Amino acid sequence: MVRQHKVLIVDDDEQLTKMFQTALQLTGIETHTASRGDQALTMIEQDQYDLVLLDIMMPETDGISVLHQWPKEAPTKKKDVVLITSLAPEAMAIEGKQLGIWACWNKDELTHEELVKRVRQLFT
Repeated sequence: MVRQHKVLIVDDDEQLTKMFQTALQLTGIETHTASRGDQALTMIEQDQYDLVLLDIMMPETDGISVLHQWPKEAPTKKKDVVLITSLAPEAMAIEGKQLGIWACWNKDELTHEELVKRVRQLFT
């Protein structure tokens, strides 16, 4: 039996989170969500995720702050993170890569189909 992939979606935009969650669940991917950076930090300390989709712009603890506070002993590593943003994704990708992330995606390009395609590519 093939192990189901597990994705954590971290974004304060409830509508976008729901869209991502639905698209991934329809392909058999287990999803969990957090609407705040501090919630995400707690979740990554407690569970192993194959991928974390992490929004950069969030109130209180933003995505970059989450990366700086990432617990060293967490079962999920920073290399399993994809930053998602609408703000200058190229610049954010550079900063994110310096922090050890997988990639940075432009939210505006992420339709249901595009999200699923990119996530599947990461898992192959």
